[in-house]
Formats: sequence, structure tokens, C-alpha cells
Amino acid sequence: MVALLLLPALEILGLTIRFDTRDLAGHSWLGALTENLSAIPQMLAVAATATLIFGGSQTSQAIGALCCFPASHPCRLRWLSAHLLLLLVFVAVTQLFFASDRGASVAWTLCWFGCGVACGGAWTAAVVEPSRWKATGRRIAHPVLIGAIIGTSAWFAGQWAARCWEPLALGTFQLVWLLLTSAGIEVVQDPARFVTGTPVFAVRIAPGCSGYEGMGLAIVFVSTYLWWRRDDHRFPRSFLLIPLAVAFMFLANAVRIAGLILIGHSGWEEFALGGFHSQAGWFAFNVVVLGVVAYARTSRFFRCGDVPTPRDRPATSVPLLMPFVALTVTAMVTRAVLPGFDWLYPLRLVTVLVAVALLRRQYRAEVWSWRWSWTAPGIGVAVYLLWIALEPVTDLGPARLLYDAIRSEGPVLFAFWLMCRIIGSIVTVPLAEELAFRGYLLPWLSVSRGEQSAARWSWAAILISSLAFGALHPGRLLAGTLAGMFFAVAFLRRGLLMDAVLAHATANALVAAHVLLTGDWTLWS
Repeated sequence: MVALLLLPALEILGLTIRFDTRDLAGHSWLGALTENLSAIPQMLAVAATATLIFGGSQTSQAIGALCCFPASHPCRLRWLSAHLLLLLVFVAVTQLFFASDRGASVAWTLCWFGCGVACGGAWTAAVVEPSRWKATGRRIAHPVLIGAIIGTSAWFAGQWAARCWEPLALGTFQLVWLLLTSAGIEVVQDPARFVTGTPVFAVRIAPGCSGYEGMGLAIVFVSTYLWWRRDDHRFPRSFLLIPLAVAFMFLANAVRIAGLILIGHSGWEEFALGGFHSQAGWFAFNVVVLGVVAYARTSRFFRCGDVPTPRDRPATSVPLLMPFVALTVTAMVTRAVLPGFDWLYPLRLVTVLVAVALLRRQYRAEVWSWRWSWTAPGIGVAVYLLWIALEPVTDLGPARLLYDAIRSEGPVLFAFWLMCRIIGSIVTVPLAEELAFRGYLLPWLSVSRGEQSAARWSWAAILISSLAFGALHPGRLLAGTLAGMFFAVAFLRRGLLMDAVLAHATANALVAAHVLLTGDWTLWS
């Protein structure tokens, strides 16, 4: 079953290596569509989130029941054979489609698309009997339709808001002025160009600095939380948490810009425009959304029933999350303090190991359960191939020049840094991230509602936890999300978290070897 679930990812990987959508650049409308393919995963992610939020428990129960695979499937071999045959047809049609001007023909486009849908349909029929798909489809058709409409509309609204950022930027502009003048700083402004600062140091509030991205993320995050914990909260009053999170994100963004100006005014311009500018936004987002969620869970106004005291709350989340928190905070601080080449990377290794050592007695026995299996490293190899195939094409020159310059300045120090970087990639990063995403988040989102076990799970839990893992890798959302799904399969196959850690470590070890052999240092950016 594991091989069957991973088969489509391997097939997509092969098709990605074999064909390039840039070959369709001259095919009028289809070429224009392929140039904007990156918008499709974003739209699907928003639509899926809206379906889960507005679909209620009906969607989760239906999908969870669908994913309880029966031991017997009388027609599985037939459907799998049909899938492989249709895959060969699809590859042949794709070869003809990409190698000529057929991409400009609507008929050929429909034929190509139909072959792809038929190939995917045969695989789904091999996984679960078609009769069960029909029953599930009837149960979730209505919430999926509503979620798709709302989610797609929200996505287009977000794109429209990105073009109408001026009102938000103007509000940010005025709030930054208020914060600086309250601190007794002389402020110099140019409202026409959205430039604000001091006579010594000034910045321009660009669209990305207006705060709409952070507010949008806060809406999705808090809305998703309210849906998953809907039984614990009072409605409709709990919906007030959404505008509360948006307001705090807007305020935090203004504080970030004001802090940036104060740092630059004090003479640390490189630090202000480098590390602080890039890291403070994510730090503020984490503080705001996690703070809102923490307040919601402890507020008698929003929460139903008795509010748990610190003594009543389970302590399992602390050992599972603390290594990742240590890793994330250390990365933010070191990048902010020393922008450019991350000489302070070894501190991440130290903080994670210290966190694990201090909390070692609080880990449950099953966290460290270990039984060797070749499946886990095999999944790691598949993730590595997928990661390399989906890596965006970038100019390697600047990264190579940076690393060559650092190496020539101090070879011994660079060798020490490189050793810590490799150990961190293979040991501490997989351990910290798997404890957080597969050890805590995936079970928390699962049907078992927080039971730290892989006995019960749902596709929705895998999707959302994998999307969160993908969001952790800027510029690699698709690759990170698929990798998260692979690691989830490694964990759920036997219920052993160490299988996910081993798969993650294997993938990172191969990426490290790829970096050292090819000099593609952008993979470590």
C-alpha cells in the first residue's frame, strides 16, 4: 500500500524531468497559462483550507472513513494495470503534444488533459474501490463546492488586495510616524513616495511592507485553528479572534518598520536592511498568531467549559515542540545579527541538542522506538530526487562566489562550520522538525484530536501539517509540502516517529552530498 501511495509522486517526478512546460511558451493561450502555473497550488491550498473550515465535521469524517483502507480490494490489480497502461498513453500523447504545435489546438489540449485525468482516476480506483469514492463524493459534494467557491474567491480577493495596497501602506505610514514621534525622534516623510524615516536613515514602504501578506496568513491560520477546535470555543463570539489577529498583525508590522528605522538611525544600517528586515516579519507573525491562539485557549470569554490550568494541561507538547522552537528562534536571531553568510549556524546545533538533553526524561518511550526498515531511507531517497527536480533554476554564481570567498579567508574555520552544517542537516534539523510536525502537529490535527498516536489519522491532517512544513521553506512550498507528505507516510506506515526522522535525515544527507559535489550552495539557502 505504501508503494501504491508513493507511485504518483514518482511518476510526476519522472514527467517533470522528461518534459518542461517552457516548451509551450509559443502556444498562445496555453503558453500563457503554463507561465502562471505557480498560482494553481496557491489557489488549491486556499480552496482546501476553506473546504475544511466551512465543510464542518462531515468532510473530515467522510475523508477519514475513505482512508480506512480495507485489506481486500478485488479489482486492485486490474485498476493498477489500467493505470500503468494509461500512463504509457499519457506519456506518448505528452510527447506529441510538447514536440509540435498541437498545444495551440483545443482538441489536442482536451485529449491531453483527458488522458491525464483518466490516468489519475485509474490510480484512485486502485487505492479505494470506485463504489466507496461515489459514496464519499455524495457526502462531501456540497461542502467541497462551497469551500471551492469561497476559497477561490478569497484567493482572487487576495490578488486584488495586493494591487490595492496603498490604503494599508498609508495607514502603516501614519502609524510609523506616530511611533517614531512618540519616541522623540525627528521624522522626515515623503507621502507621495511612501518614504519615511529620520534625516539620517529613511525607508520606502513598498507593497510587501504594507502588511497585507501577514494579515492574510493570520486569517488563514486563526480560521483553521477555530475549525479544528470548534468544539472548545463559543460561537459566534470566537470569530472576533480573526479581526483581533489582523489588527495585531497590522500593528506588529508598523512596529517592525519603526524598529528598522531606529536601528538604521543608530548607525547599524546593514543590520537593519539585512537580517532584521528579513527575519522580524516572520518573528512578529509567529508571536501574534501563537499569542492569539494561546489567549483563545485560556480565555473564559472564548472557550467553552472549564479553562484548563497549567497543572491540567498535557506536558507532551513541550518536549515535542521545544527543539523546533529552539531551532527557529536561533535561526532568526543569528540571521538578524549576522546577515549574509550564516557564520553562527553552529549555534543551532547546540541549542537543539541542549533542548533535547534537558527534556530527555519527558519523552514518551515510543518517541525513541526504533526498528530498522529499508522503507524509511527509500522514502528519503525519493524525497531527495523530488526536491532536486523541483528546485527552481537560479544563478549559482553569487552563491559560489560567497562560499569561495569565505573558504579562502579562513579554511580551518570554514571546515568547522561545514562540519556543523552537515551534522545539523542530518541530525538536529530532522529531529527537531519531525518531533514538531509529525510527532505533535499531525496527531493533533488527526481524528483522534490530540492523541499522540498514529493509530488514527486523516488526509486533512496530513495535508495541513504538510502545508505547514512546506511553508517553512520559502520559495519551495510545493517541494516542501510533498516532502512533508512523504515523511508523514514514513511515520504512519508503522507508527514509529524515528522512521520519519530517518527518512528526513536520508534526504538531507543526499542534499548535503549534492551540495558538496556540485557546488550548488543555493540548496542550503
